[in-house]
Amino acid sequence: MTPTALHSADLVKAVLRTVRRTPRGRMGQTLRAVLRTFGPVVPMGDGDAKTDSPGTYRPVGPACPTTCPLLPLHATGTGLVDWGYVDALAALLEEYARQTRRAPDAGPLAWTYTHEEDPATVEELRRRLPWVAIRHSDHDGHNGAIVHPFERVKGLRDAGLSPLKCPAQRVEGVTCATCRACWEKPRRLIVFDPHGGWEAKLRRALETGSSMAATCYAAGGNVALHERRATVSAWAAARTALGAIAWAAATGRLARLHVSGDFHGGPVS
Repeated sequence: MTPTALHSADLVKAVLRTVRRTPRGRMGQTLRAVLRTFGPVVPMGDGDAKTDSPGTYRPVGPACPTTCPLLPLHATGTGLVDWGYVDALAALLEEYARQTRRAPDAGPLAWTYTHEEDPATVEELRRRLPWVAIRHSDHDGHNGAIVHPFERVKGLRDAGLSPLKCPAQRVEGVTCATCRACWEKPRRLIVFDPHGGWEAKLRRALETGSSMAATCYAAGGNVALHERRATVSAWAAARTALGAIAWAAATGRLARLHVSGDFHGGPVS
């Protein structure tokens, strides 16, 4: 279903009405039900202790670029950015900003990463989605984010980079919501220590220079349970992103888009 402008306005109104009337503990479940009345959605859930952000999921492989070094061996990926999804998301966020009277310079409504290899494409994504802070993942330059053992960060500094070790990993009590470095320090390279269930394998890959294929954290654990239920439908993803953003705003946080997946995808609308 491709919403008209009126449909988008009604959707935003319904979402805002829901977050105003719903207790925090029931907000995710209630929002999912409301969103489904407007069409299909993708999975949406609350954040963990580190991210502290309502997040959305897209399918690993169909919504990931072929150039991602973490692409699981069984996944094919795609070379196409899903501009239909980008435009649908932009339309809903513009309507959300209009109805909430949010100023253009008020800061992002959500944050995410992209494994897109082309810097020009990353900048185009950021241009079309000014309400979303987008980090260039696996990029060791401006607006970049990489996974690299903290004990070896000095080597990056010697190479002339300006790395910042992820404070949410280093400092007890700091979360993505309180740190905000990923979206407030665009010129800093954010460095994440290998973490999660794939830490040992990724550390070996970094030490030996071997391929990091099949180490994507979204290919296993709880994230995989959600991404396997996701679709590359542009409007399903955009609707859910709107729900996560409203949920986050109502609870003093920022939404994280694409806990799994990316901006890529096929022709499904």
